[in-house]
Amino acid sequence: MSHKITYTFDVEIERDDEEEEGRRYRACCPRLTGCHVYASNEAEALDKMRRAIDIWLEFACRQFGDEEPPIEDLLG
Repeated sequence: MSHKITYTFDVEIERDDEEEEGRRYRACCPRLTGCHVYASNEAEALDKMRRAIDIWLEFACRQFGDEEPPIEDLLG
């Protein structure tokens, strides 16, 4: 039987007017090293960040092989 577990991550979104067009916002998840995205607006940044977190966690779990470690072991 599988169980669904939901985790909540803080996301920081910053606006940078000096960035090139289409990359005015940077979003990052401080607990997941290297997990950040660039976007043209806040809504797009948040959407991209959700996908980036999913990808980050999936990749981290694959690094441990078939056995999935507790999420707490993956977080910095």
